[in-house]
Amino acid sequence: MINFPLGRKYFFFMLLCYVVYAPLFGNIAPTKVLDTPSGTDVTFDIILSDAIKDSTFLIETVSYVPYETTAYCTPTTTNSASQRYIKKMDFIGTLNDTSNSSTYASSSPIGYQNFTSASTVASQAQNEGVNIYAEANSRGRWKAWVDWNKDGQFNESTEIVYNPGSYAALTTTFGFVIPENTTPGDYRLRIRVYNSFTTINGSTIEYFGYNFNACETFDTNTVYYAGQNRNFQEYGEAEDYTFTVLESCDAYITDIIDGETCGNGIVDLAVSGSDDVTEFRWYNALTGGSLVATTVTGDWTTPNISTTTSYYVTAYNGFCESYERTEVIAHVNPIPTLNFSPENPTVCGDDDILTLSATGDFEQIYLIDEDFESGLGVFENINNDGNTSSYDQYSKWQTYTSTIVPEGKVWFPAISSGFGDDHFAMANSDLINSPAPNNINNMLTLTNAVNTSEFVSLNLEFDMFYSRYLPNDNETFQEYFLFQVSTDNGNSWNTVLNYNEDVGIGSRFENISIDLSEFVGFENLKIRFNHYSYSTSSGWLPDGVAVDDVKLYGDKPLNTAFNWISDTTVDAYTNEACTIPYAEGTPVDTVFIKPTLDQLQLPSYTFTASATLTNSCYANTSVTVTNTTRVWQGNSDDWTDINNWLPAEIPTSENCVIIKDVQTASIPENTQGHAKNFKVKNNGEFTIESNAALTVEETIIVEENGTFHIEDNGSLVQVQDVANTGIITMDRNSTIGLFDYVYWSSPVASFAVNDISPNTPSSYIYEWLPTVNNSVGNWVNSSGNMMLGKGYIVRAPSEYSSTETQEYTATFDGTPNNGTITTTISRGNYTGENYENSYGATVTNMDDNFNLVGNPYPSAIDAGAFLSANENIEGTIQIWTHGEAPSESYDDSFYDDFQYNYTQEDYIVFNATGSSAGPDTFDGYIGASQGFFIQMTDGAEITSSVIFDNGMRSGEFNNSQFFRSMQTTETTTPENLEGRFWLDLITPSNDISRTLVGYLEGATNEKDRLYDSYTINNPSLFTLLGTKRMEIQARSIPFDNTDMIPLGFNATSSGNYTIALANVDGIFENLDDYTIYIEDTYSNQVHNLSQSPYTFNVSTADIYNDRFYIKYVETALNSDKFLDENTILVYQSSNRSILNISSSKENLKEITIYTVNGQKLLSLNNLNTSSVQIPLKQLNNVILVNIQTIDNHLATKKIVH
Repeated sequence: MINFPLGRKYFFFMLLCYVVYAPLFGNIAPTKVLDTPSGTDVTFDIILSDAIKDSTFLIETVSYVPYETTAYCTPTTTNSASQRYIKKMDFIGTLNDTSNSSTYASSSPIGYQNFTSASTVASQAQNEGVNIYAEANSRGRWKAWVDWNKDGQFNESTEIVYNPGSYAALTTTFGFVIPENTTPGDYRLRIRVYNSFTTINGSTIEYFGYNFNACETFDTNTVYYAGQNRNFQEYGEAEDYTFTVLESCDAYITDIIDGETCGNGIVDLAVSGSDDVTEFRWYNALTGGSLVATTVTGDWTTPNISTTTSYYVTAYNGFCESYERTEVIAHVNPIPTLNFSPENPTVCGDDDILTLSATGDFEQIYLIDEDFESGLGVFENINNDGNTSSYDQYSKWQTYTSTIVPEGKVWFPAISSGFGDDHFAMANSDLINSPAPNNINNMLTLTNAVNTSEFVSLNLEFDMFYSRYLPNDNETFQEYFLFQVSTDNGNSWNTVLNYNEDVGIGSRFENISIDLSEFVGFENLKIRFNHYSYSTSSGWLPDGVAVDDVKLYGDKPLNTAFNWISDTTVDAYTNEACTIPYAEGTPVDTVFIKPTLDQLQLPSYTFTASATLTNSCYANTSVTVTNTTRVWQGNSDDWTDINNWLPAEIPTSENCVIIKDVQTASIPENTQGHAKNFKVKNNGEFTIESNAALTVEETIIVEENGTFHIEDNGSLVQVQDVANTGIITMDRNSTIGLFDYVYWSSPVASFAVNDISPNTPSSYIYEWLPTVNNSVGNWVNSSGNMMLGKGYIVRAPSEYSSTETQEYTATFDGTPNNGTITTTISRGNYTGENYENSYGATVTNMDDNFNLVGNPYPSAIDAGAFLSANENIEGTIQIWTHGEAPSESYDDSFYDDFQYNYTQEDYIVFNATGSSAGPDTFDGYIGASQGFFIQMTDGAEITSSVIFDNGMRSGEFNNSQFFRSMQTTETTTPENLEGRFWLDLITPSNDISRTLVGYLEGATNEKDRLYDSYTINNPSLFTLLGTKRMEIQARSIPFDNTDMIPLGFNATSSGNYTIALANVDGIFENLDDYTIYIEDTYSNQVHNLSQSPYTFNVSTADIYNDRFYIKYVETALNSDKFLDENTILVYQSSNRSILNISSSKENLKEITIYTVNGQKLLSLNNLNTSSVQIPLKQLNNVILVNIQTIDNHLATKKIVH
């Protein structure tokens, strides 16, 4: 502000954003003729001054009170309204803040606007603060009044709430406290801005020293200036607002005690209230939110929480509840986050390792937690300006009690940092004795430095209110508030934040949060809040800043040592290979825990990792390990005996199986065994008996001296492509005579072909070469290890009879083959016509394409899957059965000129169509160890490959069909009673949603893991299984035509929807015997979906779970909804380009045309006509015409168009 001494001559000019003091000139005070309405108090001040002696020596006040009236006066201005007017007027920091922006009144009354009827009104309780922010288009003197006694007048002595004196400002922020005994209700606030001007010798002179009242008209003011009276033209505006006073509540919170806990848990919170409080109410949000608890005392225990949580409490005295909620914080102090990997561990087998890690664990430490309830606390004020103590005592940082209005000259916000008598720290530049001769600079500085050397993060939080005099971002003069950090005990400072704009509201501080992580690692760290404001002996910038609840905190790493509490031994190691044991109590980041055999025989086991931290929290983290292992006990040798297993359950595909040492186990005949992975321990024994199967999801491990044996026709199936460890043995039986050859393939790795039949001379062991000497293929002797997926033939042992057959058992031993196996195949270069070779055999272009391959697994494979996976071969396999003995009567093949030959009829030819030998001979499953022929597709000479993979295997496949052996298995094709259908929902916007219903073998009418699927996201169409929404639902067979399936849909908008069949298969292709209906329970209709789509109207967007059922029996319809179809005529024009539709009874309202597949072709709405002609492109197909009349009757017509 600029102060001008009296009695001197000045040239006045506009100084943007300055407040100036306006002196009185001459010997006579300003005079003015007042045009005052009735009922307005008028006060005249007469001030005499001596311009020579620079002193005022007489003040006289004259006043009168006209007769009382309830009408408010209308203040106006006779001069231009655009010169001075109020642009913005806000109630801030109230219970219901409001904001109003305006220009000026362009019609009568000029200079006045009444906003008392605004739709939104500010409100505040008795004895609480109200803050006002006002802004004009140009600076002026401000005053404000409240009609506290509601007499229609604004009393200058008792009802003025803002009068900073002879100061002019572009904006102003001020506050007032509602008197304690004010009657609740609506009150009128009037605010005015004023300035006046005259011209002397071409210069514009400004004067705003006139102390106007709430009602007078701004016109011309006579001021003695420069030795004579001069007329100043007055400008300004008044605005009226309504605000509501609420009855204050005697119930309030007086004190709080935050609570804390170590880690997840409950927290005890405590508050105190005024004497008459009968109840405390606890909320989960500062405003809105939910009431979470009520207590008679101020003590409350939170529910279990996992993070620091703020709750908000009010006091209630039986009559009223305190208006403001007070924050109470439930602190959750960190404990080591002992991370188990996996988080919810499940062990399966003794190689399933748990990882326990303490890296990244922290504790939160508060370095500063200052609420200023006991002075400046850990802070001190440091003054850095040239002013004397007479100024510093007012400007310095010091504590104040809420709620206050500062006692300066201009800056009058109502300031409160919280409830009741809450304290805060504040510094300001608007002093009682302003202006100070020098710029004002005070710093709220941390007294003692703090150490952040071990911190990994650092954060600062505080509440603040900063109100500048200059507009935001205006830096014409120095006016700012800084937050600064020093890393060297205050010798130098880094500015982190520079505020040059208003922050918060006087009665509603703003919470500030700053990441100070860049300042970790320092032993002598200080912080300070720096207030700086321009001031000289001729003017100053009235402003102020307040802070509260300063918190400086961060995270420090924790060094954790592990200790165990457990009923079983915790087998912990420091390395992932579990070879270096861990000693309890030794500092380490990570340990690896291996389950013991004792633990693996329990359904679950629990152990606790514990540590004590520097924050005095006892970290005690328990983990329960779910065990899915099944350990063989050996009470008998029967896999299906539940008493043989611990935990006492027969293994499934989710269980890891361990066969202990000195134990014998087996899967009995015709039994399916399952395991996730499978281990035979040292000296353990396990057998898969004939026609039994073991399916293992993952790996197989056979420890040294462990035994894993598969009898003939037994199956070992694996799902995942993983490597196995250890040796198994597998028997394969064949019934043969001396001259019989058997086609073999090895189910194990590194098995020598000669070991199939050691007593067979090596000259009778062959493999097939697809081409020999650029001609057709032939047999060649073979030896060495069998290649995976390759076929070999081996004749019977030399001691076998040539006239009788007997059983021979080949035993394979080695690591079982698993996963994807690639086998090399090739073809020759002949692609010409058929010809006869020198041996009389016909040779074709395909005869150099044969390759002898074999099933490489210890289980059967699906021939169809193998053929589908290998598109480079013909879709046929040939399996040698050797049903007949060799004879001279059989023709030579292209192989060679032999004395004895085998008949080609001994090959079974199979493809997707079936078996050439009949339906009961080969069911499409190629047995383990079985060799077979394939043919590459014809073409140029090339080397290629075929693949085998686990997808071709199943324990359900028949593994008894090994040729050449005696066949006893018959296969049958069951009658197919399955069927499926797909339903579409077509929305008004032509979007389509689809759901599937199937009647399938293996499905039930309950939730089936393999057949049913819950919806994902929020589809428009779904079936219901109980209360669950299903995207796919399967039902059991045999089919029951009384079955009903609820059908739900999500209508996202109103309009016409259509449900239609998208496709069918199986039994539903027989539309006469298996008809699909939809029942609309809202309209009491049953519609045949097998004939046409169903269209319906939805008036309200919603989710409908009870409207539709899918059924298979038609019930009686409500005929009131349908037209007599004889009244509707649908026909085509002669050239079939126009579709004619007419109604003889009711006017048409809507027409929708679909294809039989449910595709919408067109839709016409709001017709209200008896006939319509529709141009329609010929489809040469059936179309469905859905018709709705103005009386909402329905009809559907089917026509070929």
